[in-house]
Amino acid sequence: HLIEVVVSDLAGNERKFSIPYRIGAAKWKVDDFRWDFEEKGFAVKMTDSGCLLGLSPEKSVTFNGQPLEPLGESSEYRLFFLSEQGKAIIGDGMDREFLLAEVTPDSFFLPFGDFYLRARRGVALYPFFVFVMEEGDPPRIAGDLEVATGRLILLPERPPLRGKFEIGLRKIGGKDLCLFRINGDRAEFRGSASRGYTEDFGVFAFARDTIPPELIRLIGTRRGLYGVIEDRGAGVDPFSLDVTCDGQWIPADYDPETGELSYRGLESGGHRIEIRVSDRAGNETGFSKYIVVK
Repeated sequence: HLIEVVVSDLAGNERKFSIPYRIGAAKWKVDDFRWDFEEKGFAVKMTDSGCLLGLSPEKSVTFNGQPLEPLGESSEYRLFFLSEQGKAIIGDGMDREFLLAEVTPDSFFLPFGDFYLRARRGVALYPFFVFVMEEGDPPRIAGDLEVATGRLILLPERPPLRGKFEIGLRKIGGKDLCLFRINGDRAEFRGSASRGYTEDFGVFAFARDTIPPELIRLIGTRRGLYGVIEDRGAGVDPFSLDVTCDGQWIPADYDPETGELSYRGLESGGHRIEIRVSDRAGNETGFSKYIVVK
């Protein structure tokens, strides 16, 4: 196929591109995995037929107990293709062995340091790259979240995926940890109980969220109430919200995107509003406030 693209800037300057594109059987070459490579990095490509791993040249691999011959190699990578069901073991050249991958009939399991990736076959048809950064003292993200692991880096940040990746924690005792995607000074919640799911890549870490939601504002309005509840960590769990007025439950509306709480249908006068709410990490709190409705 010949793909033609015409694009112009705001000044009216136009340019045309013609790009030949062939659709056919996948072919894997060492050059497909050109990237700035580090000691703890892996290149990965998942197809319907198997999983291709690019490893540093000194690494040796056995699959189901037998030596696995590389599909190809260069000065930067040795390529190993896993298609049959079983376990691949990698040696580091120092008489130590680690699980490299586990292949099932419908998915791949890849451990990386404290983390693991799990995805179904064919979810990532183009190569992506995995790096694990170990941290010293636990840093903080988004101001209040204490990171309990290193950083898992998946590149590129916006890969053409055909589904979600599961990112999990391999450590024992991490049930109270949540998965966050780190985006600058913001932490984007991806899952709790030591695992989560993502359709985009970037930098990920497991952190401990111990701070409950905060009531920013609660006032009486004409025939109702208006409030704002925020949580800078895992985010407010909208299904946990319980609001009462003078001891009677009311069906208040909550918008998770804006954090706004609202309800119409109260009589004029003073009312005692009580709120119980928790975030998606399970931190629960309550608020009680007297408001005047117009």
